[in-house]
Amino acid sequence: MPDPACPLAFLDTETTGIHRGRRPWEIAIIRRDQDGPSRLLLCVDIKDLDLPAADPIGLKISGFHKRHPQARLRPAYFPCVFRASEAAPIVHRWTADATIVGVVPKFDTECLADMLACHHLDPSWQPGPADVIELAKAAVEASGRQPETDFVSLSRQCGVKPPAPSNGIRLWLTPVGRCAGTTSVLSSRRYGSRFLGLWRRGVHRALSRAGHLALDSVG
Repeated sequence: MPDPACPLAFLDTETTGIHRGRRPWEIAIIRRDQDGPSRLLLCVDIKDLDLPAADPIGLKISGFHKRHPQARLRPAYFPCVFRASEAAPIVHRWTADATIVGVVPKFDTECLADMLACHHLDPSWQPGPADVIELAKAAVEASGRQPETDFVSLSRQCGVKPPAPSNGIRLWLTPVGRCAGTTSVLSSRRYGSRFLGLWRRGVHRALSRAGHLALDSVG
C-alpha cells in the first residue's frame, strides 16, 4: 500500500522491447504531491536507443515509428526529445521520494534504473511500487466480488469507464471513490492521444486509471 505521506508518481514507459537491456524511448509521469499534480512527457533521442538491439515487434506494438518525433520525420515539438544524459536527471527529479504507481511498475522502474545508472544517478523513489492492477483487484474483492481477469472489465468493476481509442482521451486526476465507497470531486483535462492515449496498446494503462484506483486506495 502506498505511503500517504509520500508523493505519488504515476509512471509508464514505452521501450525498445521486453528484453533485459531494453531502453525507454518514451517516458510519461504524473507526479502528485502537496502542490497538486504535474505532468511530464518526453522522448529519448534515437541516438541513445541502441535500435539495432531493439525488438522490431516491440517497436511496432508501441507505435515507435509512428509516434517518436524523430522516427516519424516530423518536427520534434511534442513530445520533447532529450538525449539520455538530459532525460536521466529529469526522471530522477520527477520521481524523487515518490511512490511509483503503474501497471507492472517493476517493468518501468527496471529500465529507468538502468538509464539512471548509465549517468551516475541512483533511483530515489520509494521501495515497493504500487501495481494498479493489484490495487484494483483488492478493491473489487473488498466489495465482495470476484475480480475480472481482463483489464477492461476490471476497470469497469471499479466504476472507471475505459477511454475510447480516439484522438484525445479524458484523463481523471482525482479519485473516483467508488471502489472504497467514498465520495470525491472529479477533475479532468483533455490531452492528445500521444500523451497517455495508449490504452489500446496496453502500455499506458496505468495513467488513465491510476488516478482513480491508486489514489482512491490512499485516501
